[in-house]
Formats: sequence, structure tokens, C-alpha cells
Amino acid sequence: MSAARDRFMPTKALTEGALVVALSEVLFVIGRYLPAGFLVAFFGAVPLALLARRRGLKVGAPAATAALLLILIIGGPSGLFVASPHAICGALMGALLRAGRGTPACAVVGIGVRVLLYPVGFLFFIYLFLGAAGAANFVDSTRPLLEILDRYFGIIGISLSSVGPLGLFAVFLLLWSVFAGINQGLIVPLFLRRILPSFLNTDATRDASRVL
Repeated sequence: MSAARDRFMPTKALTEGALVVALSEVLFVIGRYLPAGFLVAFFGAVPLALLARRRGLKVGAPAATAALLLILIIGGPSGLFVASPHAICGALMGALLRAGRGTPACAVVGIGVRVLLYPVGFLFFIYLFLGAAGAANFVDSTRPLLEILDRYFGIIGISLSSVGPLGLFAVFLLLWSVFAGINQGLIVPLFLRRILPSFLNTDATRDASRVL
């Protein structure tokens, strides 16, 4: 009986992984092509976190990798850039919750992944869309915006001229990383612990099946 169950478990894990990848992919594709779709892509981390919570990182990480490879094929580099933080955070947060960690650990992961990924993606797209002189072109194109912001922030005694366009954008990426990371660190545990408790609480499900 146990040997048959052990042979069944990998098949069940693969089936769950395929379903999770498909669901995450739908959310990532919506995030790539619809206006304000990044809000939908934000929840693409939940299915991957669910899988990693149930099966561990050894199943969650390949599923996240498969989802990212598919979005790269479907949506190109920009689709990969949109989905990467959500897929990676989903797998890592699920593994943390499986290990008994809480929301603070998930928020730290959400911030850390974005702090590492966003600068790389930002520089990549500068050179992809603006060519070899991308940094200089970006500075020239954003200088008027920096002057406008500097004028308004100057009212409260903050000068942005010394930071420069690249520095200003780096500050924006850092603030967005903190904001998005904390929110995803709150949302993923909320879904996995409160909204989807019956799917996660295998002990309660097993006890119920015994009663029935």
C-alpha cells in the first residue's frame, strides 16, 4: 500500500504543479497585456506560494521557473520582467510559510527580491529600447521631469537636482520595492492562511475524511 502511495505522490505533485503553472501563467499574461494588469500579475504569486507551501521549494521552484519560461516565450523580455518578482516571491514565500515563518519574513523576501531584480531589469530595458547610449538618452529625456519635480519639492526644502535622473529613478525603485514587497508579504499569507484554509489544512481534511 505504501509503495503504491509513494508512486502516486510524484504524479499528484506533477499534476498540481501543472495546474499551478497554468493558473499563474494566465495571471501573468493578463498582467503583461492589459492596462493596469500588473495588479492582476501581483496575485500570480499566490498559486506558486500555495504549491510551495504544500510540496516544498523543490516542487515550487521548478514550477516558478516553468512559469517564467512560458511568459518569456509568450510575452518576451518585458513579460518576463513583470512576472519575475511575483514568481520568485511566490515560491520563496510558500517555502517560508511551510517552515513556519510568518508575514514579516515574507515581506523581507518580497522587498529583497525586488531590490535585486528591479535595477537589473531597469538597466536591461534602457539598453534594449534606447541602444548603447541608453543611459545618456534616458538622462536627457527625463531631465524636464526632474526639473518639474525639483520645483515642487523645493517648496518643502527638498532639492532633487543633486540626485540626478538615474538617482531619482533608483530612489523610486527602492520605494516601490518596499511598497510592493510589503503588500505581497501581507497578501500571500492572507490567502494561504485565511482564504484558502481548507486546501492547506491537510490534517483537518484527513480527520474529516476519517469521520466520514
